[in-house]
Amino acid sequence: KLLEFIAAVPRSITIQALNIDRTGNSLTVVGVATTREALLDYQKILKTLSWANTVSAPISQLFQKENISFEIHGTLKNFAPLKSNATVASAGQESND
Repeated sequence: KLLEFIAAVPRSITIQALNIDRTGNSLTVVGVATTREALLDYQKILKTLSWANTVSAPISQLFQKENISFEIHGTLKNFAPLKSNATVASAGQESND
């Protein structure tokens, strides 16, 4: 899924941070778009990812025409839930018995 994300990033977008929270099923992408149109196009691209459910950016980010710092938020779908440490620890104990 990370490869799908990387392949979707056009040259007009620079990604500065990516946060995928599997326990909260959320996604945050922080970066810079060369133009307003590039940001809008990238937002559309993110919506087509097989594992992204909703994607949105604050409208205030569209006031600039060029070199736009952005933060896009979304929700995840088709992502396996992250196991808690307690679950992993108990699974490890079972295999040692």
